[in-house]
Amino acid sequence: MSWIDDLLPASFRGVPFYVEAHQHSGGRRKEVHEFPQRERPFVEDLGRRARGYRIRAYVIGDDYFPLRDDLAKACEEPTDGRLVHPYLGELRVHCRTFTLQEARTSGGLARFEIDFVEAGKDPAPDIEDDTPAQARMAAMATESIADDVFLSRFDLAALPDDAVAALAENARAFGHYVESLPTAAGIVSEAALRLALDALAALPNGGLTAKDVVGRVGGVFAAVTDAALTQDVGTSAGNPFDLYRHRDAAREALRGLIGYRDSLPAIVAMTPTKRLQAAAQGALASLVEHRALAGRAGLLAARTWPSRDAAEAARGIILSDIDASVLRAGDDRDDDIGLALRDLAFRVSDDLTRRAADLAPLVSISTARPLPSLVVAHALYEDVARASEIESRAGAWAPAFLPREPEVLAA
Repeated sequence: MSWIDDLLPASFRGVPFYVEAHQHSGGRRKEVHEFPQRERPFVEDLGRRARGYRIRAYVIGDDYFPLRDDLAKACEEPTDGRLVHPYLGELRVHCRTFTLQEARTSGGLARFEIDFVEAGKDPAPDIEDDTPAQARMAAMATESIADDVFLSRFDLAALPDDAVAALAENARAFGHYVESLPTAAGIVSEAALRLALDALAALPNGGLTAKDVVGRVGGVFAAVTDAALTQDVGTSAGNPFDLYRHRDAAREALRGLIGYRDSLPAIVAMTPTKRLQAAAQGALASLVEHRALAGRAGLLAARTWPSRDAAEAARGIILSDIDASVLRAGDDRDDDIGLALRDLAFRVSDDLTRRAADLAPLVSISTARPLPSLVVAHALYEDVARASEIESRAGAWAPAFLPREPEVLAA
């Protein structure tokens, strides 16, 4: 069997032709730098040169016009195409140029000289959704809608002074409730939050307005979030693993505000006035609930997760709380906030699901005896700098004695 038998029938984009001769070019892209007063240049390698294929082709026959036109059209397509090269096999190429020659003395024959170059990969970066930003935007939208819903439902015009005073006391009680949360102990001393709580405590009975209430309650939530972010920055120079705990404390404080609704006094809505008072009190409780959910979502989007397990656990908790809030919004016929909460749930779920997929899961390892954290860090990660992370996660009382079955990130 000779080499001629191994040649493939030539074609480009399915259009057949014959090959008279071909050239194949390649090599490296070299940039030669020559300097004054130096005898030797410096040659910089910039990568492989694009492979080129120059083919002298022809189509022949009494009815060669259709083949000639099809081949010319195939060479003018803007995208890469499949070239079956008789000598080199199948290739993905772009046609750079071609020339077509026909002569009266060569009737029934059209000659082509075609210059191909190998098809490369689009260097444009992959476009990905910024899911944390989308979650934060959904959280801000939820805050705005929650404020609007509150302003529309917190109607004091038809209420007597004692009912207005009771509602003002409920709003002031929200500040006391924040201070009483064990999970808020580390952030209530922040100056901005202290000012916000003091402003809420100074809410007057007389002249109470819905805008005043929503402004001061919103100020507390803004201060809680800012305090969490500030603490994260302040602890970043210490143990990196401890960084995660501060924002978690603020997020847990916000979650604890779910109980604010149950702390409010029950109102027996037997009269029109009591029904109005109960509606206004419910609006206040819903405002706190919805702002707390939005604040938690914003903190989740801003958090750097230490493991896949942590991200998935946080996702499950907040989605469960949002679902319960959506049901309450349905009972209150607050369609706008219900839709906002559903969008918030989707954005938070999408963000945490995507980011969790890129994280290492937690695994338990077993050792014959307690080992130093440096030994475990080197054995697992070949990086002794991660010893403090292992110590913090394992709760070791001393770096030299880890538990025999510590929980660590998978290598």
